[in-house]
Amino acid sequence: MAETSMKEPWFTSSRLGRFFPVHWKGWACIGALAMTLMTGAVLDNVLRSHGDAVLYYVVMCPIGVVALVLAGVIAGKTERT
Repeated sequence: MAETSMKEPWFTSSRLGRFFPVHWKGWACIGALAMTLMTGAVLDNVLRSHGDAVLYYVVMCPIGVVALVLAGVIAGKTERT
C-alpha cells in the first residue's frame, strides 16, 4: 500500500488557496512550466499565421503534454495543510 505522506514537499497550500514553493525543485518546476506556456503561446501565434494545420498539431501537441506533466508534478508534490 502506498504511503500518503511525502518525504519532502516542493509546495505548500493552505485552505485559503495560498500556494507557495518551499523547495528549489518547486521553483524550478514553476519556471519550467512558465517557459513551456510562454513558448506555446508564441508558437501558437506563429504557426496559426503560417497556416499549416499538420505542422501546428505536430508542434503544439507535445508542448501541451509537457505542460500537463509539469502541472501533474506540481499537484503531486503539494502538501495541503
